[in-house]
Amino acid sequence: MGSSTALLLECKRELETSTYDYDHILASSVLDVWLGLTAHVERHLVLEKGLVVPVFGKFAFVKGKDVPTPTFAFTDKFLKSYRVTSKRPLPALTWHCGDVNYSTVAADARMMKDQAQHTVEAIFKHVGDVAQAGTRSCRLSFGGVGHIAIEGKCIAFRYDPAFL
Repeated sequence: MGSSTALLLECKRELETSTYDYDHILASSVLDVWLGLTAHVERHLVLEKGLVVPVFGKFAFVKGKDVPTPTFAFTDKFLKSYRVTSKRPLPALTWHCGDVNYSTVAADARMMKDQAQHTVEAIFKHVGDVAQAGTRSCRLSFGGVGHIAIEGKCIAFRYDPAFL
């Protein structure tokens, strides 16, 4: 498996080589935004609150358990857009979740909300493109929560046992 930050660095390079000036601005914020996003998600999960990253997936908890058990499901749009497969929990078995607050992510990364949101979208577009290509195995660390694992055209989110 590749380095846990290799996908972020690839995304940054891809944005830097774009012909669009706005992509160059996004490139400079990839690492800071990723740290802000992962910290935001981790804070919510520690408080046992679910969270949806609309372009990617849903961090939730399984209903009916004595001890809250976190789960993750990719959005249908992400799976269909990139034609990748993933195991999914039944939606009826998870708690309701709120959307990610891009203002908080932006504040953590010290930038404007729109820039943070577009950077998150660019990162997950790159992750989807890599999974869609299906030519390699790699992982992307998601802070202290877990990691995104890509094996060919299969993608999964795995929680870190230390987080559970």
